[in-house]
Amino acid sequence: SVLLTNSLNDTKSALPANFNVERCVQNAVALMNGNDNLQKYAKTYGAQPIIAGLRRGAYLGLDALNTEFHLIPFGSNLQFIIDVRGAQKLMLLYSAKPIRSIDANVVRVGDTYLSWNEDGIWHYTFKRESFNDATIKGAYCVVNFEDGTRVIEEMSVADIENTRKKSKMPNGMAWKDFTSEMYRKTVLRRLCKHIE
Repeated sequence: SVLLTNSLNDTKSALPANFNVERCVQNAVALMNGNDNLQKYAKTYGAQPIIAGLRRGAYLGLDALNTEFHLIPFGSNLQFIIDVRGAQKLMLLYSAKPIRSIDANVVRVGDTYLSWNEDGIWHYTFKRESFNDATIKGAYCVVNFEDGTRVIEEMSVADIENTRKKSKMPNGMAWKDFTSEMYRKTVLRRLCKHIE
């Protein structure tokens, strides 16, 4: 905790305004205490890569304990992965045009999803089948701006899987164990390209 505190205090000008260093350090300690993989990694490779990852999250204003980003060991490498929550938080914080809400979901067989453009304005409707674990058909993301405008991005499973194949870890733990979250994150990241 002392190393992380010193590291953050040394680079305070890079942190977001009103950033709480003490809370960040407390959350990092809680994260480490509850994560056997990170503890094993630290024993084998030292604390510096973990501190660097936590500092990177802090620079973005993200919280690891709130699962806004993850530090995942892959051998000697420590992957820094922004979660769907973190990506949404970054969009809300840094969009040039104020955002009212973000809706990102997977669409499964049995769900009803429709989108249409009427007079240059995008509309959509989504009705999830309760307790639906059916096959995923695709994913969508909608950003509603404060001025009433909206941006929609949609991806089929084939589109998402094509993106997965081009990723650094196409068969990594995140894709295998958190498939629907990765699908949501993929469509959200593609939509981010349309937001200033």
